[in-house]
Amino acid sequence: GATSCSGKRCPNCFFFDTSSGPVQLVLQNCHVNAFFALHGLALLTSFVFANGGGSGATVTDDAGQVYFIPRIGQDGAAMDCKCFSSVGKGQLVCDASGTPISYTGNIPTNDHLFTDSCMRVTADGTYNLQFPSCVFKYCPACFILDTTAGAITLTLSNCAYYFGMDQSSVGVLTYRFSNVGPNIGRISDGTYVYSVAPVGGGESVMTCTCSSHRLYCGSSTVRGVAETTGVGSFPESLSVTDFVNLGSSLSVRGFTRLGGAVRLNSQPLEFASDATTYAQYTGTAIEFWVGSTKKLSMTSTIGKLHGTWESESTITTSDSRLKRQIEPLVETLRRLQAQQHAKGRAFEGHGLDAAAWLLEQLRPVSYILRGDEAGGRRFGFLAEELEQFVPDMVRVSDDAMGTRKVYMLDLISVLVAAAQQQRVVL
Repeated sequence: GATSCSGKRCPNCFFFDTSSGPVQLVLQNCHVNAFFALHGLALLTSFVFANGGGSGATVTDDAGQVYFIPRIGQDGAAMDCKCFSSVGKGQLVCDASGTPISYTGNIPTNDHLFTDSCMRVTADGTYNLQFPSCVFKYCPACFILDTTAGAITLTLSNCAYYFGMDQSSVGVLTYRFSNVGPNIGRISDGTYVYSVAPVGGGESVMTCTCSSHRLYCGSSTVRGVAETTGVGSFPESLSVTDFVNLGSSLSVRGFTRLGGAVRLNSQPLEFASDATTYAQYTGTAIEFWVGSTKKLSMTSTIGKLHGTWESESTITTSDSRLKRQIEPLVETLRRLQAQQHAKGRAFEGHGLDAAAWLLEQLRPVSYILRGDEAGGRRFGFLAEELEQFVPDMVRVSDDAMGTRKVYMLDLISVLVAAAQQQRVVL
């Protein structure tokens, strides 16, 4: 509407020469006709914009609406607009269109960074999108992470800027990231870090939107910049039809429901961060370790308690339906006594009844258990001595030492039998 185009009224046709870089045009008072200063919705002024260069261009009206014109050779390189007045401001209504293609390849320093190109990143980098910081040009909205040489962290600050213009008050910008290497890629806005999986690992492509200079990405793994480990988050539930391969760790905030089995492939199941408290299958047994000390081991034939255990209550199965060859203990002891005499062994208490005879053979001792020095002095018997006259009360383990164990509860019945015999004598 003013004589701002070389001292004359501006025309209705503009040609953008973007061969030297991006061009931004602000068109004010577009509703003022070239011959009449008319206002209102009754008059529509037509404009034509064409981009004849290799970079992008934008047109902005009085209302702050921005229309993007792609480079020559791309869909939308020519644009028709109509202008009308609204509350004294000229507003453009354009048929702007964009291309869905994001071109790849390295950006030479003597070329212009096209807004429809993807920038290849091969190392860690921080780019301020407010300024031409990508090869001295404005950064694109598409990045390719080449993690061939190692993991990459790409940090984008002021992501709401597009071609040097802050779009945070207008809407949101969309960014795309692709990982084409074998290592992990990371995208950060300075507050959060989002993970992009290696190629072939799933989620190697990620889309983010930027609002108020904060990225919101479609990655399931995110962490704060001060944290070292990303956490995968699922808002509802996770269903896996095949298997889950975890390269590091799994953190579950609530509960985990498994419809099948969990296989650790001989790896330990750890319960503490120091890796000294865990359960592990050794190939023949399942072992439980607490603070680097073995506490429990189980095989297909026996379970073992290691060290000192405490129990508030102990119940032993004694159902007669689970037993066979039941006979009075006194008869069993008499048979053992006769077998020892037949072998010519001289035991104490030769003339005593069977129960009293067995008590005479017992040699109670006190001792300190190796490997449990803190447990103090204990009281009991030596399995090798019991094995001489009551071998059924001793069990030999299948470990390398052939450790002998004693059925200690069996001694209770022996004491009861001896007390009953003593009562008969009295």
